[in-house]
Amino acid sequence: MSSLEAVNEFFIVRNNPSLAQEDALALRESICPNAATATTVVGNGGGGVVFYQDIVGTVRREVPPMGDGVGTLYVTVSDPTLGVGPAAIVAEGDFDDADFSGPKSFGYNFTIPNVPVGWVPYTLEAFLDDDGSGSNGGPTSGDLVTLSRPSIRVEALEAAEVELVLDGYAN
Repeated sequence: MSSLEAVNEFFIVRNNPSLAQEDALALRESICPNAATATTVVGNGGGGVVFYQDIVGTVRREVPPMGDGVGTLYVTVSDPTLGVGPAAIVAEGDFDDADFSGPKSFGYNFTIPNVPVGWVPYTLEAFLDDDGSGSNGGPTSGDLVTLSRPSIRVEALEAAEVELVLDGYAN
């Protein structure tokens, strides 16, 4: 018989390195039915279950766009314990035809699915690709960006909610 140990939001099944996907899903249903998904992992001393949940939020702007205010909105979710740059990104979303040309109180709703649940607060940032240059290399001069980068902890019980503010320009 396997023992179940809760470690913050992660649940590890000890002495079961071959935990099947269906067993992981059954654990999800019995322990945390509101988690979006669950997968199995195998490590030293046993297998485990990693839960995922969605981040839902709104992005609004505080400064006027330099272009037409319409473009692709990029939102990244990073784990600060993994450093900086692409290696720290645990989830991301790109949303075509995001329109920030209206009043600054206008908000754009987004969902980033399947963010790993954990005890470390993630850092979120966003930018509006207002000139159509794409996401390679990040925002370019004049793109709207989040200067303030909120932190959020993703828990298994319900989707994490956040508001991001495009409050500056890329250099």
